[in-house]
Amino acid sequence: MRRAARASSSSSPNGGVALVMGNVIQQSPSSENYHLIAYGSEGLSNRRNELHLINNTLVDRRQAGGVYLRMAQQAQKLRLINNLLCGKHELPAGPDREQHHNYFVELDSFVDADRYDFRLRPDSPLIGRAVDAGVVDGQVLKPAMQYQHPCGLKEVPAGTTYSPGAFQV
Repeated sequence: MRRAARASSSSSPNGGVALVMGNVIQQSPSSENYHLIAYGSEGLSNRRNELHLINNTLVDRRQAGGVYLRMAQQAQKLRLINNLLCGKHELPAGPDREQHHNYFVELDSFVDADRYDFRLRPDSPLIGRAVDAGVVDGQVLKPAMQYQHPCGLKEVPAGTTYSPGAFQV
């Protein structure tokens, strides 16, 4: 599944194989929930429990600070690759964790965060720093579409230099 969406939080409360790819997930300053993403928070009821968090932009604007990910400790696999994280500089420990090419950034790293433009600024040193995240169950983990504000999708052109985060062009 290739999705692009803007949301306040995301969850997979009973586990399973979850692919969260190419999303902008922003936690508002007044949010009462401090988790941006929760996986397995109501127990794991599937035989296979994996979370693949690939090429997302996670923005925590919660005044008291939030948590990017709450992950059930019994899950078999956690993959965090090519994500941009704005807010607290802390990622969770987890089961069989593959974590690389994730970057902590500030709000001024984006073109215009106040207007929901979470593209990297054109002069960002992170442009082109994404890596191949591989394949999960036949699904290639390379962004082909991206969110276009206020409510649409845009194709990522062939030959694009890939960057971490939800936006490629």
